[in-house]
Amino acid sequence: MELQATENIGESDIIIQYKQGLPFHLTLGLDDAGSKATGRLQGSATFSWDNVTTLNDLFYFSASRSFKRHSDNAQGDYGSKNYSLYYSIPWKNTLLTLSGSKYQYHQTIAGAFESYDYSGESRQMNATLKRLLWRNNSRSKTYLNFSLWTRQSSNFINDTEVQVQRRRTAGWEAGLQHTHYIGNATLQLSANYKRGTGANRALPAPEEKFDEGTSRMQIITASVDLAYPFMLGKQPFRFTTHWNAQWNQTPLVQQDKLSIGGRYTVRGFDGELSLSGERGWVWRNELAWNIANKG
Repeated sequence: MELQATENIGESDIIIQYKQGLPFHLTLGLDDAGSKATGRLQGSATFSWDNVTTLNDLFYFSASRSFKRHSDNAQGDYGSKNYSLYYSIPWKNTLLTLSGSKYQYHQTIAGAFESYDYSGESRQMNATLKRLLWRNNSRSKTYLNFSLWTRQSSNFINDTEVQVQRRRTAGWEAGLQHTHYIGNATLQLSANYKRGTGANRALPAPEEKFDEGTSRMQIITASVDLAYPFMLGKQPFRFTTHWNAQWNQTPLVQQDKLSIGGRYTVRGFDGELSLSGERGWVWRNELAWNIANKG
């Protein structure tokens, strides 16, 4: 990148010379993010392709599966698999994102006289349009997003579907996102409204008979994120605070409730136990120290 003088006083042209390297990437991973019932040890592989159509778009495919180990709280045959697809393409001030995922699991449950094979499958798809509404130089920007989504799930006992556990829902979601830069700090605000509809042959939730949930949910969410990097002497630190809230306008099924207790919401929790509710808020604060003093 270089600056070149122009004929106009006080103005310069920014010349950027971009040379793309290999557009393909393969990432392998191994972690303990799984469940003890279906295999805590998880292996994953992700293939990504940058600039597929020379329009600065991105595509990736990811696959993961569980591996058995003695510390798992499971007997007999068990395991899980997960597949996901993602594609995004920008056009001027608008970004289109398409994504989908499929998750499968099976486990052996001991009965009084025999063991049962309990399995399940879930799928979800999402299409999102995100548009830049307002930008103030490099200090702040505001986005409007609109999504169409669908999800479905089924569970089986010895290959026989449990009809009462079948789910099929669809709907839309709209919201605003605002980012503001305050010195070295970054403040992000968001508010969203999510609503279920009867699209894509949606099924009524079994909980609707008892007024304990619905497939046509109405949910309002909001979040505040602040990231502040700073130095103590020559040591770099980073403080982040995250606040997330949810308000329900209808009774909610378990999949739509606000949940905490996973490894990404509370430090030290493994996800085996969690706390959930129809409405509430979570506030998380973190202080990070870059001990390598690099990057």
